Amino acid sequence: MEGWESFVRESHRRTGTGARLLAAFELSASGKGCTLISLMTGNPANIRYYEKLGYARDDSRLGDPEAEPVYRYYAEKKHAVFLFKTLT
Repeated sequence: MEGWESFVRESHRRTGTGARLLAAFELSASGKGCTLISLMTGNPANIRYYEKLGYARDDSRLGDPEAEPVYRYYAEKKHAVFLFKTLT
């Protein structure tokens, strides 16, 4: 299961909309047998937001020559942060 780029309109921020959307995505992913969600962002506010929702930062894949191309691409950009959450 894969999702690309999500955002909440400015007028709906700080209303719980983002947390509800992410919870729905996590529930759907879990229901399909996914056990881990990984995401990336370069926005410091987003990093804090995802950490508040239980995501943990993991930059161990940056610079890994065996990593998937997306990790190598963002490592070269030097602004990506990878976050992961285990689903139960």
